[in-house]
Amino acid sequence: MVFRTEVSLAQVCPSCLSVVRKTMVPGAVPQKAVPMREVMSIIQIGMTGTRAGDKFEVIGRIQYFFLEGYRNHWFVLYESGLTGWLGDWAGNYCFFQESSYTGHSPVGSLCIGDTATIGAVILSIEVKDKVKQIFWEGEVPEQGLQELGFASIELFRTDGQMGILQVTNSRVPHAYLGSYVELNEMSLQGTRTHDEWL
Repeated sequence: MVFRTEVSLAQVCPSCLSVVRKTMVPGAVPQKAVPMREVMSIIQIGMTGTRAGDKFEVIGRIQYFFLEGYRNHWFVLYESGLTGWLGDWAGNYCFFQESSYTGHSPVGSLCIGDTATIGAVILSIEVKDKVKQIFWEGEVPEQGLQELGFASIELFRTDGQMGILQVTNSRVPHAYLGSYVELNEMSLQGTRTHDEWL
């Protein structure tokens, strides 16, 4: 299998679900990925589209299940060579990139309705939940697979900007910053056909 990005250390074979790593440990027992739990999305690996004129292809997905609901984080490779994420949950779509939490309050003390700063953007906390299960397919960065059991915080602004804080045991949250988009803005090609979406 061919790796498309520098940041990915492993990927899942789509036919046999074997986990293939860039560096295989001699004698290690081959791992198998668990099949995705929910596929009610028009997005799929191999789908292409555009964002602000930059073409992209979906090359992987991390699927987070929480105490309430779930989110799809689709890993995208842009024609420019950059990578990012296409979020897909509750009928909403957004593009986001890795950023940094720059607020002064401990993330664990934040509550719904509070504000938090990611990068230079102040956002309001809309949802706070716990990561219960993680599924993945295709090629994704390893970082996103290490957040099982930790708090996940969704943030927003009324101008369409959004953010995510994944609070891990390192106490330095994984932070993401981006903005919501409409489905028709992405010029998607190769989407999954599903009666509920067409």
